[in-house]
Amino acid sequence: MGCSNTTPSSSPTAVTVYPYPHQNGKKTVVVVGYSIAGYTIGEAVWDDGNVVFIDARDHFEYVPTNIKSSVDQGWKDKITVTYAESEQGYNGKFKFVQGSLLNVNGDGKTIEVQLADKRKVNLPYDVLVLATGFKYESPIKTEGVVTITDRKAKLDEFHNQVKAAKNIAVVGGGIVGVELAGEIAFHPQASEKKINLIVRGDKLLKQVHSSAHEHADKFLKEKNVNIHYNTTYTEALKKKEGYDLVLVCDGQRYQAPYLKKSFGSSVAKNGQIWVNDYFQVTAVDPATNGKSAAVKDNIFAFGDICRTSMNEVKNIPSIKFLRQFIAPNVKAVINGQAPTTSIPKKIPVFVAISIGPTYGMYVQNDSVYAAEGNGSGKFSFSEDYIKIWKGAHDVAKGQQAYLESTYADLAKQF
Repeated sequence: MGCSNTTPSSSPTAVTVYPYPHQNGKKTVVVVGYSIAGYTIGEAVWDDGNVVFIDARDHFEYVPTNIKSSVDQGWKDKITVTYAESEQGYNGKFKFVQGSLLNVNGDGKTIEVQLADKRKVNLPYDVLVLATGFKYESPIKTEGVVTITDRKAKLDEFHNQVKAAKNIAVVGGGIVGVELAGEIAFHPQASEKKINLIVRGDKLLKQVHSSAHEHADKFLKEKNVNIHYNTTYTEALKKKEGYDLVLVCDGQRYQAPYLKKSFGSSVAKNGQIWVNDYFQVTAVDPATNGKSAAVKDNIFAFGDICRTSMNEVKNIPSIKFLRQFIAPNVKAVINGQAPTTSIPKKIPVFVAISIGPTYGMYVQNDSVYAAEGNGSGKFSFSEDYIKIWKGAHDVAKGQQAYLESTYADLAKQF
């Protein structure tokens, strides 16, 4: 789970070094992307170095539950907070710079960033962590929207579109599509709407154990969601069926144009960044060699944007679990040492799926626990994350400990 912070640069321009503080003789750790992955690694090392978060947006949004904005117009206020408020809440633990990453320069010392005022500058670092997340179709994410005011307006627009629509098509049978269709099925005016879920294949939730499909299929059909399996969405289909609102949920997209100039060989065909088993950016597909040399010892990638040798399921629990592997390596480089903490060959699967306001599933490896109440837990995390972004470090530490313990227990099943 993560945020987009990239803007392609067609031609380099003259830049100057942007003077942010270098406090107490500590080294500077620049983290590009101040969402889940960025915070997770930044928080782990901000006592060891001067952490600077860079993000194109001026706010954090808890994306995993923004689907609730389809039925609850006030939900947008419960899942967003400005980075200025976050910086103030942590009282000097880090610095935030709003800007878009244009280029990771080949010197291994600076990045080119376009600031919010459109100035292009070179920002220096001792250690760089790329945590730029993923892109997604609107309304889940809206590219080019960087202010909290504009984002809330987009979520209001989403809410009003769902409210007005009579024949809705949700395209995609993955987690986001299933969750969105389930949420709309509980709309106060659901009885006046025809809700369609369009699925290219013959199963829902292919990312997890197959029994999750059976639970989701049964529950959605009971809520009068029309599931169209083995169907490809086209404009012709839209016209034929008379859909007046189409919500595309066809998966994450990755882009790392900021590596093209100096480290283009580190980008996989799907747009993710190859990393070795220490989370250092590499030019070798980790599926063939997880111990390959880094392009620069001090450049890391983490979260959704990185492709590891495990090619693990990307979600908040897995990102939190993997913190214990990347953090020691970043600290090692800060201290002038070589990374030694390698990721495991595989990690457990732990996924929470909501279908409506309360029903949902916990998927733990090959076990699926579906019940009322399991879905509401996912929404309660929204409150926790807003507290965390406002400075509740104790909440973050408690959540981290819980997830590491849960994964340790699940790993015993291997």
